[in-house]
Amino acid sequence: MPSDVPATRQSAVNLLQGARTIAKKINDTWQVGPKARMFTRKPDPNKKYFRTDKKGKKVEYKVVRTNRLISGHAYKIGLSGAALYAGAVLNSDGGAYNIAVAGESKRAPWLPAMSSGATLLLEQFLCAYAQEATANAREARVLLNTTTKEDGTTHCTQKRLSRGLMKVCFDAVDSRIFNAATPSSRAIVCKPRAKTKKEKTDEAAEGGGASDAAAKSTKPKAPKAAKAPKAAKA
Repeated sequence: MPSDVPATRQSAVNLLQGARTIAKKINDTWQVGPKARMFTRKPDPNKKYFRTDKKGKKVEYKVVRTNRLISGHAYKIGLSGAALYAGAVLNSDGGAYNIAVAGESKRAPWLPAMSSGATLLLEQFLCAYAQEATANAREARVLLNTTTKEDGTTHCTQKRLSRGLMKVCFDAVDSRIFNAATPSSRAIVCKPRAKTKKEKTDEAAEGGGASDAAAKSTKPKAPKAAKAPKAAKA
């Protein structure tokens, strides 16, 4: 059957169709990923579940319970916050061109949904992200707090991971993961220029003069002495 697509467009149509087919297969694969054996709980062999079919007969069925590191409610909160942030960005961009963008409704805000495959993919990334930071913090704890005794044995004096140590290790993981995908730094800190000794001396002198003037202006005045009454003439 001859194709209605012209020859000059056939190559582009083939590539687009191939991309859609692969994307559909990827989505279908991740959709059944949460029910894989490595992500599900071991069933209890002593428990059996039955349900009634359309013919009125009891039929045994299998219950698959999945293991989750993060609850579904946390994902819903994150998606709602992402929608709110997207609305704020659109309002900011529209303001530069004098365009009013209608945001979310207060009574019915947008609650985006996430497929189970996307949830599993994000969960695996967050798990690996936390494990990498925790492993780095553990190695740093042992390295920075290990002492050697007289008999040659080593002992780590710090048994728990501190908040500061975890923060430093998470920053290191962020730099390895996210800095490669950003054209510029994620945070830019601007510090004031260091003052010279002469500038510090001049500021101290000006501050001293200003404080003396303020002290004089706020100094309470002494009350005037009461005048003596004049003597009456005879």
